[in-house]
Amino acid sequence: MRPLSCLISFFFFIQCLAPLSARVAVYSEATDVFELMDNVSAWHPSLDRVYRDEWQRKFPLSLEDRSQFSQYAEIRKKFARMEASNVPKVGDVFGKAQIGHDLFSEAFYSSQSIGEALKKLLSAGASPSDINFLKSFYSGHKKKITSFISESSQFAVKLLSLNKQWKFSGTDKVVKILTSFILGKSGRKFKLSLRPVWWPSSRAPQVDLRGPYLILRYHPLAHAGKWNMPEISEAAVKTLLFAQSANQRQNLTKVFEARCRGRAPELQEGLLILFSEMLPRSFKEKRNFDLYQRWAKRSFSDLFVKLLFPLLQTELKGKAGFAGRFMTEASDLCRALNRLAVVP
Repeated sequence: MRPLSCLISFFFFIQCLAPLSARVAVYSEATDVFELMDNVSAWHPSLDRVYRDEWQRKFPLSLEDRSQFSQYAEIRKKFARMEASNVPKVGDVFGKAQIGHDLFSEAFYSSQSIGEALKKLLSAGASPSDINFLKSFYSGHKKKITSFISESSQFAVKLLSLNKQWKFSGTDKVVKILTSFILGKSGRKFKLSLRPVWWPSSRAPQVDLRGPYLILRYHPLAHAGKWNMPEISEAAVKTLLFAQSANQRQNLTKVFEARCRGRAPELQEGLLILFSEMLPRSFKEKRNFDLYQRWAKRSFSDLFVKLLFPLLQTELKGKAGFAGRFMTEASDLCRALNRLAVVP
């Protein structure tokens, strides 16, 4: 399938002049189109109604449209059922990851064009009839899709500042360190990617987690260039914590709950502050780094994270990793603080 916009392709060419290794944030037309149409289809109750509302405001749904969205939903659900056993049914001490990343969405997130994504879908198990339907689905709505994402040509240029901020803020260094620390050997295959997609200018930007991808919902003109690095950095840390194997998450949940049951919210808050705020600032400020400033509003969380930082510094020098002594000691520190908090 030809690109939906020659202008987008032109800016994408400019973007490609920068080396891939230097860019964590890359515009993907396939991702942009997919996020728009996947949400407009409303195939799952967790999807954001913003896209559907924006679409219907411009293009009231006909009976044919509803039939096509229904058929799309059936294909989408089929892939979701294929991977249902790999999706955690409940959350754990690290929280509950957002759904939305499977073989179907991966084909689009990892591609630049719809045609490339459909080829990957075919290899992933989609039937030829499914592929034929999807081809007609995207081509049939081409003009409507373009009316939304034509402004996305601006992303390619404005991502230059995001990639610079990613590196300058220290997030780049921190993510590399934490990928190995949290995920161990499996971290060698993990590559975090940022994908900006069209979002209404009337809505505040937001970041959603989709496996190893951060979906940056920003309006290309109103929002892009005003990147919220603290939010993006925090989302990157959440992604790494959710990327742990189900077995590791389950085992560490048992370790923590056996020592400090009921304090999972404080653990989640503490790890996010520790990894996305304290660690990058310690690298950037070095000797001027002030551990004893206020990091959290609640006293428990503030003291907890101040105790976790020296532990993290020690464990980063070792080989045990996040699932080793760090989580055991963190759980014990939490238990000690909890006793101080409830015992006179």
